[in-house]
Amino acid sequence: MPRSADTLSPLDAALFAAITRRDGDEALALIGRGADINAREHYEVLIDRDRYPASRTPLMAAIAVGDTALARRLLAVSGIDLVTTDSFDHAPALIGAARSGDQALVDAMLAAGTDAGACSSDGRSAVAHAIEAGHPDIACRLLDAGAGGDLIGPLVDAAFRGQDKVVDRLLAAGAPIDGINGGGNTALVGAAWGGRDAVLVGLLDRGADLASSGARALEFAANAGHAAIVRLLVERGVPPDGRNAYGWTPLMTAAWQGHDAVVSCLLALGADRSVKDDAGKTAIDWAREGNRQRIVAMLA
Repeated sequence: MPRSADTLSPLDAALFAAITRRDGDEALALIGRGADINAREHYEVLIDRDRYPASRTPLMAAIAVGDTALARRLLAVSGIDLVTTDSFDHAPALIGAARSGDQALVDAMLAAGTDAGACSSDGRSAVAHAIEAGHPDIACRLLDAGAGGDLIGPLVDAAFRGQDKVVDRLLAAGAPIDGINGGGNTALVGAAWGGRDAVLVGLLDRGADLASSGARALEFAANAGHAAIVRLLVERGVPPDGRNAYGWTPLMTAAWQGHDAVVSCLLALGADRSVKDDAGKTAIDWAREGNRQRIVAMLA
């Protein structure tokens, strides 16, 4: 039975101290002398100046301090618990490994029997964490190992970040190309928002439905200032004057945000500068409110 964080033995306390110093040889020597590989130490998570108590195992601590080489060595210790979770976000060690970018560590954990589909308490999988942390190769490795669960959220995020190989793997794993994530976005919207031309074209070539999410994709591309994406979507058939929930058109959004190139692109593609939103304002009104003088001149 692992000791609680409140009752660490001197050996266990020394083990965590060695891990903090990134002294792998000393950490392994302490385990050899009886330190508990599954002991838990207290630490604090600082969020917006508030401190939250948490506890973690030696494996989690090694990953947290960036000593993934030691983490790989700890995996060889008999009796190590790969299922237990951090007490703060209830994430198993695989989540930290996926975020670390150390493919060898992830491979070693999978070889040791770790569930590739492990999730943190917010429901996000190790695949999702790898995508967010910018490690597409690890996301693909986890998918190859059978990671399942929610595939839509990771698909939208991978599209947003331009991780085309991950997008391909997720679609091959069964992610619905027009699936909607918790924020109301599809992969097509994610690619447009992130300015990922190649991913967007790939999704369209695979049959992504412009009728259902093209207008939102255009709105987000205009909002983010991606003129090339705006042109691509309109040339593929998305109406340039579609309205959002407030009656705003992409032209209004681009005018308010100060995206000259997008405004110029939309005007060239036939956007109607006279359209009024639900408040009775046109694109030039929003350009004036945003003090976008160049755009005011373009729309005058």
